[in-house]
Amino acid sequence: MLTAMHRARLLLALWLTGCASDRVEASEQRPRHDPALELSVLSYNVNYGLAGDPSGLAAILDAGTDLVLLQETTPEWEQALRGSVAVTETWPHLHFHHCCGAGGLAILSRWPVAELEILDPPNDPDAWFPAARAVIATPSGPLEILDVHLRPPVKTAEQGWLGALSSTPAVRKAEIQHYLPSLAPELPTIIAGDFNEGDGGSALDVLAEQGFVDVLAQLRVRGHTWRWGGLRARLDHVLVDHELEPIRAEILDAGRSDHLPLRVVVRRR
Repeated sequence: MLTAMHRARLLLALWLTGCASDRVEASEQRPRHDPALELSVLSYNVNYGLAGDPSGLAAILDAGTDLVLLQETTPEWEQALRGSVAVTETWPHLHFHHCCGAGGLAILSRWPVAELEILDPPNDPDAWFPAARAVIATPSGPLEILDVHLRPPVKTAEQGWLGALSSTPAVRKAEIQHYLPSLAPELPTIIAGDFNEGDGGSALDVLAEQGFVDVLAQLRVRGHTWRWGGLRARLDHVLVDHELEPIRAEILDAGRSDHLPLRVVVRRR
C-alpha cells in the first residue's frame, strides 16, 4: 500500500512528466513580412529572493523585447530596475505592484500604458496572488495583456505536499476563470506568466476552450522553464488570442532564478 509520502512523490512525478524536456531551443514558423505589425514580449519570474541579481537584469536587457512581464517582483527589484539607466531608456513606462511575498508583478513597456488594473485573486484562501491587466498603446493599435502568477503546488502549514499537488489544479482553474471576464474581447490579447502547470494543465485548458493558443506548444518549442535541484518542468507560458499570430519563441538559458525567461514574437493578423 502506498504511504502518503509515496503518493505525494507519485503526484509530483506526474505533475512534472510531460512538461519537462532536456533541451532549450528556438522555433521560427515563417519569415517576417511587415515588421510594423510585430511585437516581442518577455515573460520572466525573477524570483523574489534574488532582488537586483545582475544576471537577472542582464537577461531582461539582453532580450530587448518591446514588453516585459515580470512575476515575483519586490520593492528591491523595483529599485534595481528603476536604477538601471539601460532599463529606463529601453522601457520608459514601468509599472509595479507589490504584494504578498512572492505575489509582486511588473510591466515594462516601450509604449504608454493606457489602462492598468490589478485583479485580486478569487475570494478563496487557497488562491494567493493577483494578476495585472493592462492595455498598451502600441504603434499598430491597442494591445491587452494579462500578467499572471497562478497558485503554486507547494505545501502549507495546513496542507502537506500530497494535498497541495492534488488540490491546486482546481485553484489555478478557478483563478484563470476569475480573471477572464475582465478582458476586453475586442482587443488582441496576450496572457503570460508563471502558470505553475505544464502543457495541458487545468488553467491552460480553460484558455484553450476560449480560443487562446499556447505559443511554445504552437511553435513546437521544447524545453523546461523551471529548475530546482534535479527537477525540471515547463511552468511558464505565453498565450495569444486569434488576433495575434505566433512568429518566434524561445526559452532563454539566462539568469539565476529558478524560472527561465520566455521570449516570444507575435504579429497582428
